[in-house]
Amino acid sequence: MNSIELCRVLLSGSVPAAEVPELTDEEVRNDVRRRLADAGCELAYAPRSDRWVGTLGGALPALSPGSIPTTLGPCSADSSEAATSARCWCSCARRAI
Repeated sequence: MNSIELCRVLLSGSVPAAEVPELTDEEVRNDVRRRLADAGCELAYAPRSDRWVGTLGGALPALSPGSIPTTLGPCSADSSEAATSARCWCSCARRAI
């Protein structure tokens, strides 16, 4: 998998390390971290369960329930970066409610 595909997989939930051997390569891991950070997310590893996951990075801004947008607007179906941003947005919106 390339870095964009890894980001998409990692943002869908925790993944066994054996399923993403690309993350053993420090250069790939750093690229994945950079791409996730661009979307406000982080790469996390759970050593006890030997799993990787993309999580929200940092504190969330305070939002009133009425200010949370319900749609992201038009996105290109083939835009991996939009998909990563959408996943992070959805996670943020769920945590804010």
